[in-house]
Amino acid sequence: MLRLPECCQLLCSSGLNYDVKGDVAVVRFNSPDSKVNTLSKQLQSEFTEVMNEIWANEAIKSAVLISAKPGCFIAGADIRDGKKVHCRGAQLTGT
Repeated sequence: MLRLPECCQLLCSSGLNYDVKGDVAVVRFNSPDSKVNTLSKQLQSEFTEVMNEIWANEAIKSAVLISAKPGCFIAGADIRDGKKVHCRGAQLTGT
């Protein structure tokens, strides 16, 4: 049985985890306390961390990205992160 790296075990308690089966990494998205997975800034950061681990492991030849939530991969951006974004530019009109 393959033992997961310590940092992966920490990520399991948040929105992302992975395990390795043979030479394939299986990455699972699972946004906590949500019916769907949303692409939050935290999840993006965790995903980058996990993928860096996977790319650094020469024994891993491929990765599969899946959802731990049935029927949904990623619903979209987490709108709670959008509070910090300010838009500038032309106003949209009906013409």
